[in-house]
Amino acid sequence: MVVCATVALVAAILSLPAVSRACGAGGTIATGTESARAQSQAELLGVGTPDLVLALTVRDGGARPAVAAGAGVVARVLADEPGVRTVRSAAMGDPWLVSRDGRTGLVTVSLSGSDADRKEAALRLVPKARAAAPGMRVHASGVSWATAEIDRQGAADLLRAELWAAPLIMLLLLLTYGSWAAAALPLVVAVLAVVCCAPLLGLLTHVTDVSAFAVNAAAAIGFGLSIDFTLFVLARYREEHAKGMPRARALDVALATSGRCVFCSALVISSCLVAVAAVPVPLLRALALAGVAVTLLAALAALTVLPAALTLLGDRVDAPTRCAGCAGLPSGGPAGSGGSSPAVSPPGLRRRAWGHWRCWS
Repeated sequence: MVVCATVALVAAILSLPAVSRACGAGGTIATGTESARAQSQAELLGVGTPDLVLALTVRDGGARPAVAAGAGVVARVLADEPGVRTVRSAAMGDPWLVSRDGRTGLVTVSLSGSDADRKEAALRLVPKARAAAPGMRVHASGVSWATAEIDRQGAADLLRAELWAAPLIMLLLLLTYGSWAAAALPLVVAVLAVVCCAPLLGLLTHVTDVSAFAVNAAAAIGFGLSIDFTLFVLARYREEHAKGMPRARALDVALATSGRCVFCSALVISSCLVAVAAVPVPLLRALALAGVAVTLLAALAALTVLPAALTLLGDRVDAPTRCAGCAGLPSGGPAGSGGSSPAVSPPGLRRRAWGHWRCWS
């Protein structure tokens, strides 16, 4: 089971770049409504919202003809690119695409294909537009370019958040369980569930538009639920073993009790998210389906991979009680407490604390 989980994790990591490219804006207009039909007709007529808008400014503050000519060159270069439906600029009969002072000109581009195709086209066209106008500053905007920038910034923010959250969670779990192995198990299950959810989102892009926010939502939901599900099983397992029950029997009891709780919780959460997926808004549908996928994966990992890991780790998931770091340290209550052990001086207390810390680390 551990080997299968490792193979699945590696395959999922390799698929992350493809999934990121396949995700788009998601869409905020309900499908089948008059607004959606009007948007489709406007795009067919070439009068819809441009997917890519390029603002060209002459670096030395040149005159209107230079801006219009540069915009015309960029428009002709982009018009020959695949995936481009229409291109408009001042040099192509739209004088209103040049500012009143004549220093800035616009080139609007309408693209074809899905949201992911338009995002990829925008990423490909902007460098070519800048290369076609070397004497001008080219600033990009538009829906497709904004989607690409949101994807890039979202991925960076997600990585930054996890790099901050993972050490803090690890520290709290270590303080709670007193074992590096027990503290690492919830994070391992969380990473497995979140990363393996990415290929499922990639498959979902072939059926419907998937927003880039779905990846962030899956990460947030997956980390929270994976840690909760793992702690349910792990706490019951350690509790039963502490009562003197053999490890195999303690694991069976933990799965029969806490494991059932994890299974029912995953079903309830997934059912609630399926109801959200019934809303005909592509963005909400993608977020809900991502939540369903990562919830079921978190429960699956907690009920299959976690028991296998507990079996392999054995005693290492238990908190240390007495070891070489604590051996020989003075113990007992304070002076005059009536205990049989002698009082411990402040240096003795410091040695005891240091010994316990060595046990944990």
